[in-house]
Amino acid sequence: VFTEGSILHHVRRRFEASVIYTWVGSILIAVNPFKKLPIYSNRIVDAFRADATAPHAYAVASRCYDALRETGAPQSVLVSGESGAGKTETTKIILSYLARVAGGAQDDVARRILESNPVLEAYGNAKTLRNDNSSRFGKWMTVAFDANRRVAGCAIDTYLLEKSRVVGCGPGERTYHALYQVLSDIEGEAREFPYLARGGCLRIDGIDDAQEFATQLRALDALGVTDRQDVLDIVAAVLHLGCAEFDGDDARCVNAETSIGRCAPLLGLDATEVETAVTTRTERMGRGSIVTLRLTTKQARSARDALAKALYGGLFDYLVRRVNESLRRGDSPTSSSIGVLDIFGFEVFRHNSFEQLCINYANEKLQLFFDACVFGEELRTYEEEGVPFAHVQFEDNARCVALFDGRPVNLFSLLDDECQGGEGARDDRFGAKCAATFARKNPHFEARGPDGAQFAVRHFAGAVAYETRGFVAKNRDKLSTTLKTLGATGNRLVASFFADDARTKTLGSAFRKQLAGLTRVLEKTQPHFIRCIKSNALKQPDAFDAPLCLEQLRYSGLFEAIRIRRAGYAHRETHASFAKRYAVLVGNAIGSPQETCERVLAAPAVKGLFDGPFDVCVGRTKVFIKDGRARGAL
Repeated sequence: VFTEGSILHHVRRRFEASVIYTWVGSILIAVNPFKKLPIYSNRIVDAFRADATAPHAYAVASRCYDALRETGAPQSVLVSGESGAGKTETTKIILSYLARVAGGAQDDVARRILESNPVLEAYGNAKTLRNDNSSRFGKWMTVAFDANRRVAGCAIDTYLLEKSRVVGCGPGERTYHALYQVLSDIEGEAREFPYLARGGCLRIDGIDDAQEFATQLRALDALGVTDRQDVLDIVAAVLHLGCAEFDGDDARCVNAETSIGRCAPLLGLDATEVETAVTTRTERMGRGSIVTLRLTTKQARSARDALAKALYGGLFDYLVRRVNESLRRGDSPTSSSIGVLDIFGFEVFRHNSFEQLCINYANEKLQLFFDACVFGEELRTYEEEGVPFAHVQFEDNARCVALFDGRPVNLFSLLDDECQGGEGARDDRFGAKCAATFARKNPHFEARGPDGAQFAVRHFAGAVAYETRGFVAKNRDKLSTTLKTLGATGNRLVASFFADDARTKTLGSAFRKQLAGLTRVLEKTQPHFIRCIKSNALKQPDAFDAPLCLEQLRYSGLFEAIRIRRAGYAHRETHASFAKRYAVLVGNAIGSPQETCERVLAAPAVKGLFDGPFDVCVGRTKVFIKDGRARGAL
């Protein structure tokens, strides 16, 4: 019978033998070993094509592809885990398998899918305390297949790029790799650029940014990005913009020549207009008159950072579109596809803000889907075996999910409502509204303090306290009219970032809509699950931190699957195995294994071990026992 302790012990014992993969039912656990292992090659791919029973990422990919070939039904692989657990590498392993077995001799789509990784990682990944190559966005990759089940195209959807990291990161961390790599193309060292120096970590051990830059350029060329110099100019412009310093109650840029003066030409903008845009704002007054107001130094710094984030976010979205254009091949059949989801794992830090709320909402939503899949699989097993299951009940995390997207009111709708308050909108008032609305109505919400500065949500993985400071600004995610007007006058590429910025949706509502769409897509697929685990926080090889790994197993929702199984029949054993083990209790009776099982369970001494009519049942191929203790007594 699966228990937390038995699973952890088994995973640890295998890890110590350099076996990083473990099956728990149909779910694959993958432990990051922080070292290279000789378990990935074309030869090993070919072995898993023939036999996909051993635990391995290749086995999951093989089962996906085989199911696609046999049924034509869309498949999905959901790769989850915390930062540093190996999600991105696992995703690349899945894609490399598909490229090997279904790449096609005449089409280079499979090769291009792999070549997109250096671009997405350069612009979407960064060093954090937990991971030197952490994906700061989620992605859903749909690999389409033709009638011959060869790779025909691919589409990538991205979720919630962490734009705040462009202008600042925590101590010991870095902003996005591309911002360091571009130093190979411009004058200056990392410490001279505030956006790069703020984390205090300029280099990553074992990583050569110049070499990675060369890899990025080759990938851009391979993907057909012909305007790569414009792309690099925008990255450089962001760095120079970050150098702008301001002074005075009526802000002025004190180093415009060496900051804005270098930034503006790279964007096709006039330096004077850029300086004006980040030190003033225009407001429409009564009777249509427009007034220009000077910003304070603090406001000017915020305007500078807002422009930098808008430029980088627009560039990231543009590169994703270019990657998708490169991977599109005619009218690829979307009904015949394998989707791979690589998305941020459950997060809980010392200080949790709007980003963590969104990330953990995504994990709650995916956990609800996971529970439904596991529970559905259990019910199908009982139905196929002819075992009664009407009494089997399971409480999922739907009430927690309702906190985020339930009707008529939820956390995001309350935040949107507060954002409508213009300059008077306040983070603490949003927190107070949440407390008044949910504290006594939803057991997953907990008010923290009377001032609305903090609240907690009891997630499936544990309680997380969120600090409301900054929620309103982050949810709005909007540029001032002055900055939008400025951006629209830039060069062709820059202007395109601001052309469609008339959106009225907040970041939270847009993310909620994205997740709803993703869930609808997933519900149409046959899912396969990989749970990635980080073996230790120090990223050391051959080190297994048992408490950390146990915590991640809990966060992964794996133990929820065990709880689902325990809600029904926790132990099941084939007729032959059960009969061989217990036939002695009925005198080694002659008959079929199923008949022997029925006679054993009908014996008076055995019947007394089970209390209710559904505590034990004989199915078509297995014996099902509800309570593991009764099985132990037997």
